[in-house]
Amino acid sequence: MRLEGTKTNRSAYGSLVELVRKDGTYMKRRVRGDGSYLAANDPRVHFGLGQAAEIDHLSVHWLAGDCESWKAMRVDTILNLKEGTGQACGGNQKR
Repeated sequence: MRLEGTKTNRSAYGSLVELVRKDGTYMKRRVRGDGSYLAANDPRVHFGLGQAAEIDHLSVHWLAGDCESWKAMRVDTILNLKEGTGQACGGNQKR
């Protein structure tokens, strides 16, 4: 996933992505670009889903504090998620 912040920093560094597969497996990753001394990593978030053909839902806890979710996303593709385009999480959970 490639995240784009609008209220959060543009690269969405520090935001937390939570993913649930159809079988109920839960995974989470934080958006980061650091690696090691004098190095950088790709800030896109990657999940290894094995044989899963579909994602049940995913949510992003943006660094600015809002939470948004997306449902039934495709796998084996780069998803572009822009802050403000998802559905508010239940009660718009603040971290």
